[in-house]
Amino acid sequence: GKSSCQSSISGTLQAFNPSNLCSSVTSGTLTDSRDNQSYMVAKLADGNWWMLDNLRLGSTDITTDLTSANTNLSSTISASTWNGYRKTSGFNSYTAPMFNSASANNTTTSYGSGSGKIGVYYNYCAASAGTYCYASGSGTGNASYDICPKGWRMPTGDSSGEYKALYTAYSSNATNFRNALSTPLSGGFYDSSASYQGSRGYFWSSTYSNGYSMYLLYVNSSDVYPTSNRYRDGGLSVRCLLDTRTPYEKLQAGSLSMQDIGNLSSDEKSTLVSQMTTGTSYNVSDSRDGESYKIAKLADGKVWLQDNLRLGSTSTISLTSSNTNIASNWTLPASSSSGLNKYDTAMINTASKDTTTTSYGSGSGKIGVYYNYCAASAGTYCYAGGSGTGNASYDICPKGWRMPTGGSGGEYQALYTAYSSNATNFRNALSTPLSGYFYDSSADLQGSGGYFWSSTYYSGYSMYYLRVDSSYVSPTGDNLRYGGNSVRCLLE
Repeated sequence: GKSSCQSSISGTLQAFNPSNLCSSVTSGTLTDSRDNQSYMVAKLADGNWWMLDNLRLGSTDITTDLTSANTNLSSTISASTWNGYRKTSGFNSYTAPMFNSASANNTTTSYGSGSGKIGVYYNYCAASAGTYCYASGSGTGNASYDICPKGWRMPTGDSSGEYKALYTAYSSNATNFRNALSTPLSGGFYDSSASYQGSRGYFWSSTYSNGYSMYLLYVNSSDVYPTSNRYRDGGLSVRCLLDTRTPYEKLQAGSLSMQDIGNLSSDEKSTLVSQMTTGTSYNVSDSRDGESYKIAKLADGKVWLQDNLRLGSTSTISLTSSNTNIASNWTLPASSSSGLNKYDTAMINTASKDTTTTSYGSGSGKIGVYYNYCAASAGTYCYAGGSGTGNASYDICPKGWRMPTGGSGGEYQALYTAYSSNATNFRNALSTPLSGYFYDSSADLQGSGGYFWSSTYYSGYSMYYLRVDSSYVSPTGDNLRYGGNSVRCLLE
């Protein structure tokens, strides 16, 4: 065994680290920091750590918001919003998150050492933390996020999934499998009532089956079907297993936020970047609003955002130093439709946020939000006319990311040079939409030019920026700070 290892399991699911345990410790009880519910966990024959109880998040009203710090999700769900998902009838939706908690603490026919509690029933929209909510027939792909505790996730399904692998690890013996995973026959919930309690158990997976359905584990008193499937609109049980994937494996699965990447240690980040294939796009999210983006390691060896930032709405957004590249908390203003011509007042415009325009490469081509420099710098570089000096130290990029440097010797120019100053190759690599700019009360040059702020000072009135059009790239241009341009981010 290990020296100074832990001889028993204690603490929260969110903080659980089995590498600290003595090798003889293979089971114990942990609490969920979100609602203090207790769960039995165990290391099973496949080598993974599994919860031996059905999830009960929602069995009582929670008072803690669900965030990317305590839940496997990409953006915050407030406690009041989550509590409002509880339904007692009309429970059959593909697109609205719903759960039913009437039987959460009732016990039923069960196996093994778990509590045997039925737990909460979740439709798939709720089980996926509101991220996989498609009308019947329109869903595609796997779920990247769910309501499992941070550090845990729903298992994968289908013939190569983790339910099947666990079943195989128990020699496809139904009795041994049921006792190991401790599966209550918890039934399901549809419309206004539960059914099959005591005779069947259904457990969601993260794996797509078809437009209507996801793969799941189905168990009854005599058989186990680890590759079954079921429609997403009804309420079923959720199990979680410890997520031991490397950051690169999570990136490949689309299960990382930009903040997750930014918060990696320097060694973890270096390893991740080295594993990324140059020029390959990966899907990530922004934990502040759940927006999806593409990123790529480009020819300069740095990791760049391949989409324009879309942070902003018609209401204000509270940003914190834990999720944004800022020194102290700051409020991003609501979108303005006019008067966007200020040096010393943060202003944005979101009218074209999701509009696509002439673009290059593999990014979304969305125009994104226009930010004047005071807003782009998260309220830190807000100087009247000619009184600005020095570079911007902070901006509205996600935590661990920042605006590139500009001017001669800056990162925009270095990237341009890495593509042999070839405008076509540069535009395709960085995937620059010709998103135009916003001034006073209107957008201009959409589809003919793209303008991207840098962090680098040019003059009392201006900052360096990147300018791109259909035939031309200028990585050392400059622009007055009062107008609204696009923001791109670079991994620090």
